[in-house]
Amino acid sequence: MKKVLVLTSWLLLFTLTIIPLVSATDFQSSNPEIIIEPENPTTNDYINITVIFSFRTHPPYVADFGKIIRTDNNFNVNISVYLPAKDEYCLQVLHSDSYTYKLGCLPEGTYTFNVYCIDSESKSFWLEKTVTFHVINGENENSNGNHEEFSSGNIDDNGHENQTFEHLPELTSATLLVNLLIVSVSILIMKNRLRRRKV
Repeated sequence: MKKVLVLTSWLLLFTLTIIPLVSATDFQSSNPEIIIEPENPTTNDYINITVIFSFRTHPPYVADFGKIIRTDNNFNVNISVYLPAKDEYCLQVLHSDSYTYKLGCLPEGTYTFNVYCIDSESKSFWLEKTVTFHVINGENENSNGNHEEFSSGNIDDNGHENQTFEHLPELTSATLLVNLLIVSVSILIMKNRLRRRKV
C-alpha cells in the first residue's frame, strides 16, 4: 500500500509541475511596443525611442538589441531573439525585454523606425514592426525665446547600459508552491484513509 501512495504522490507532483509548461509551437510574434519620447518631438528635443518586447513564455527572449543603422531618414535596428525549438517546452512566465535607443536632436522632417528581428539560432530575418514619426520646427515654440541646449543629432548608442530584461519568475514560484501544497494535502488525505482502513 505504501508503494501505491508513493507512486500516486509522484504522479500527481509530475502532472502539476508540467502544467506551467507549453509547447514551443504556441509561440506567437510579440508585436513589440515602440515608444517615442517626447511624443510629439520638435527640432529642440532630444529624441529617444524605446522598444519593448512582451512575452508570455520563456523562451523566447531578446538576446541582443543591436545598434541603430541610419540611412537618411530611416532608422533600422536588428534585434536578435532566441526562439525555442519546435520540440522545446517553455515556461509560462510573463516577462518583457526593453531597450532605449538615443536618436538625439533631429532636423524637421518625417522619419521611419524599423524593427527587424533575427532568430539567434537559425539566423532567419524578418521585419517585425515599423513606425513613422514627424519632427516639427521648434524655433517658435517658446515665446520667451529660451532654448534648451542639446548635443548634435549624432546617434549616441554606447553600450547597452539602458537595456533591461524584466522577468517575473514569481508566477512560476507561486504555481509550484500551489502544486506542492496540493500534493501535500493529497498525501495527508491518503494517509488518513489508510489509517481508517487499518482500524
